[in-house]
Amino acid sequence: MALRASDPERIGGYRIEERLGSGGMGVVYLARTPSGRALAVKVVHAQHADDPEFRTRFRREVAAARQVSGAFTAPVVDADADAEQPWMATLHIPGEDLGGYVRRHGPLPVPRLRELAFGLVEALRELHRAGVVHRDLKPANVMLAEDGPRVIDFGISRSAEPHSGEALTQTGKVIGTPPFMSPEQLRHPREVGPETDVFSLGAVLVHAATGRGPFDADSPYETAVRVIQKEPELDGVPRELRPFIKRCLAKTPATRATPDELLALLEGREPPPRAAQEQDTVVPGRRRRRLTAILGTVAAVLACALTATLLLADGESTASPDRPQGWRPWTKPLLSAGGGAESTDLGCAARGRALFCAAADWSGGGVQVARLDPATGRTIWSKPLAAAATEAKIGGFAGDTVLAYDVRDDVHGERQEYYLEAYDQSGGELRWRTPARSQGSTAVHPRGVLVISADHRSYSLHHPTRDETRWTARLPAGLRNKECVPTVAAQRAYLLCDDGREEGWEASQLLSIDPDDGSILRSTRFEQEATWLGASEGALLLTETDGGETTTLLRVDPDTLHTRRTQLPKAGSEDYRELGLRGDRLYEPYGNGRLRAISANTGKILWDVATPLEVSSVPTPARGLLYVGSVSGRLAALDPATGAERWTDGTPRTRESFDADYTQNPPLVTGDVLYGTTEGDDVVYSADPTKNTSGPAR
Repeated sequence: MALRASDPERIGGYRIEERLGSGGMGVVYLARTPSGRALAVKVVHAQHADDPEFRTRFRREVAAARQVSGAFTAPVVDADADAEQPWMATLHIPGEDLGGYVRRHGPLPVPRLRELAFGLVEALRELHRAGVVHRDLKPANVMLAEDGPRVIDFGISRSAEPHSGEALTQTGKVIGTPPFMSPEQLRHPREVGPETDVFSLGAVLVHAATGRGPFDADSPYETAVRVIQKEPELDGVPRELRPFIKRCLAKTPATRATPDELLALLEGREPPPRAAQEQDTVVPGRRRRRLTAILGTVAAVLACALTATLLLADGESTASPDRPQGWRPWTKPLLSAGGGAESTDLGCAARGRALFCAAADWSGGGVQVARLDPATGRTIWSKPLAAAATEAKIGGFAGDTVLAYDVRDDVHGERQEYYLEAYDQSGGELRWRTPARSQGSTAVHPRGVLVISADHRSYSLHHPTRDETRWTARLPAGLRNKECVPTVAAQRAYLLCDDGREEGWEASQLLSIDPDDGSILRSTRFEQEATWLGASEGALLLTETDGGETTTLLRVDPDTLHTRRTQLPKAGSEDYRELGLRGDRLYEPYGNGRLRAISANTGKILWDVATPLEVSSVPTPARGLLYVGSVSGRLAALDPATGAERWTDGTPRTRESFDADYTQNPPLVTGDVLYGTTEGDDVVYSADPTKNTSGPAR
């Protein structure tokens, strides 16, 4: 995130480079030591600096972070709790927080869930051995580093000793984050022990496995009641991890597994016996309250958003899982015919270590969706296209389902019919199917799947895993029978609709909709045809074209839909103009292999290069490089700052001819493996993104 005019140039002698994130209590900056080492510097907001209790809490946070600095946290480098604005500097951990990762990529597959569980259990064991209870373990406080998860933000931690006398929680205040708090933390926040972190661990793992918490409700109030009284919702949690998570989410602290017992469960060992005094350690008990009494305490949870320390690192993730065991570069035709199908439309999508592809040749037949072994390319399961289907496409992920479109000619051959289908990721069972307006007429929201109806008169929210429609809403009268595309950005839902009213005159309308019931919150109209790009730095980005050479970049405020316009440079050739948004940049590939980068903030060209490929895709940023694929399966890695070639994999992976007017699917980079497809046949391949592995550099 770019620095603001009010941001300091230095903190404690460390040079500030950019913002990583901000929250109710302060700002986190990326800074550098004189030797160049990257730091994350947390600076308290000025309005909190004069609060004696807050300064005491901040000193305790610094002390706790110093006490547990090591392999499972961000080590403290420097701090000054007595400065005019208190600050603390820790080593910067490249990566993304777990909450952001799940929002961007969906739930973690089982191998990554197990890795996460091991890492967090080891982290809690070290924290508790050091005498620290975190008290706010949640996805935003788990960083996915290359060497395993790191636990951050000790702003509300405290000693594990029940009678340490250091509790700062005021009467009537509950500090924490409701979906991840333990029952005892809601009832008696000043009396919690290490067991509360174990409960939070179970809730975090459910979120990582499903994209939601085990007690989620429509309000913090109801969530807290569910934490205290209800059993956890574990639908979608892998079966092999349920016993482990249930041991974490036990209502009574004394019956929860300890970190040592949890490690044994993960390793398939018999848990070690508990010492007698350990078995008898219980948070001081009180008689079970009735619901009416509980609600008085739970009401205090509504103050959590104002009292919890919420400092989220907001950087581009460079964390990656290791390669799948036994992985080597592979190339594979997807269709059973062994390749060579004419005019094949092939696309793939990755979720963690799971790889899903769809392929259909335009003469009919093919694969609706297939799951491939990422290590070998072997087909784990596949579903054939319907007999009348002519196209297939991966449509994204929702819960533990993979979405796919198929396109069929109607019985008269006069028009095409589109269907959206949801398959279980693990076994490929069809969970539900619904007609849709077109490919691309759906979007995945945390609450479900947005679908435009086939008659283009309404839109609905479909349950991600069940054949169930949560709500249906009518399109405004002026937009019925016109094209609309749903989209989701920062958990908000939008519709971008064609609003042309006269022949030959294109216009568009953007509507913000309420994901709870589909009602329209606000709308804005563009006088030209608009195309959705994505979201960047808190703004929605679209382009608007007048049908000629002029393209305007639209930066739309997600709250007000107020729009700022910036004219983009003219297209670099007569080829079809494709723009891809990656972070704060637009990338524009051309059919002759040329690629240029444009600032999404200013609209200025950053660089314009001729790549070594015959046709370049929109690049994929990963591992500090830009990866570009070609229609023949050749690859190149470019320097993000200049576009200069770092290496080229010059060996084609297909013998088929290709059409240079085609746009190529960007490569997928998951951890230390790159996956790509070719144009002209049905080839899927994997490669090493760290170096050239199959061809000489050019």
